[in-house]
Amino acid sequence: MDSLLKLAEMTSTANRSITLLDYLILDLERKSPELLGWPEDVPSIRNSRNSVCQESNSTQVIEQDLSRITGSVRKAATCAGLKLEEVAADTGSADPLCAATVAFCVHAKEKLGRSTEALSMAEGASSGLLEYLAEPTNGSTVKVLSIIATFQLRYTQQQEKHSSGNMKRVLERAFGAPHDQTAGARQRAASEPVKPTVTPEALGAELAQSFLLRTQTHRDLVANKLPCHREEVGEEEAESTESAA
Repeated sequence: MDSLLKLAEMTSTANRSITLLDYLILDLERKSPELLGWPEDVPSIRNSRNSVCQESNSTQVIEQDLSRITGSVRKAATCAGLKLEEVAADTGSADPLCAATVAFCVHAKEKLGRSTEALSMAEGASSGLLEYLAEPTNGSTVKVLSIIATFQLRYTQQQEKHSSGNMKRVLERAFGAPHDQTAGARQRAASEPVKPTVTPEALGAELAQSFLLRTQTHRDLVANKLPCHREEVGEEEAESTESAA
């Protein structure tokens, strides 16, 4: 996910004002305009300052907070001469302070139990999100959401620039306007030979074939040199024997 922000940082060598994100937006405008509104699908993380993007709301921090609260409730029960695990709603006491402590502990245990269940569900959803995004399972969901929120902000800013006349002209000069080609440009394009399109599958097959060819060549060289090397070793051993004799 860290590389997502680099889309807005990598610039064109021809024009430093154009980023890879600009090209991505332009490509979506041409091919899949319905995908341009993807930020509307995640309104809860439109701002990196949103509570879901703050580290204080991570499942690890919440788990620590619940542990501290449980310790405080157990301490209150101990001060009243009670054991938190044994406190129940039907626990009676003539002492008004003890009765109030029992009521408090029963209420606190119920709320803590619900919070623990909600935290468990949140941890499961967090692990599922990290797995879906191909992130390490021990990573931080808050960090991932913060990156998405920051990228969403930059994407929205760049998309707004695309609607302005200046940026639109810059992009059209760099990549060409899809519908405003002159007759001369269309004629030149028609006379030029069609360049073959290299698909990822074809490129992978070509690289694999090249690798196999190099491996086989290396094996042939080793096989051809090995007998020569053995003959040289044999001659050296024979000369050493004669010298010793």
